[in-house]
Amino acid sequence: MDGELDMSNGMWNPTPPQDSVIFALKKNKGVMTDQELLNILKNEYKFMTMKELHQILLKLEILGVIHVSRIVKNKNRIELTEKYKKFLLK
Repeated sequence: MDGELDMSNGMWNPTPPQDSVIFALKKNKGVMTDQELLNILKNEYKFMTMKELHQILLKLEILGVIHVSRIVKNKNRIELTEKYKKFLLK
């Protein structure tokens, strides 16, 4: 998933989805829900699904970039870890 083909215009999006997740979190003070994040990513990656988003979030959580916690059954809170908040939210 290093780029995604946008079928509406046949162009590749040069920004990896993982980077787009980090940029979106940075714009939202480091915290948002998975549904809010999915809505933002669908603007860049038209065919993004919740399953694909969860795969990206898992990778970022394993790397220590984000922390995901459950709010209610189908709603998760995504936040940058303290290390990345200090670096990105200066």
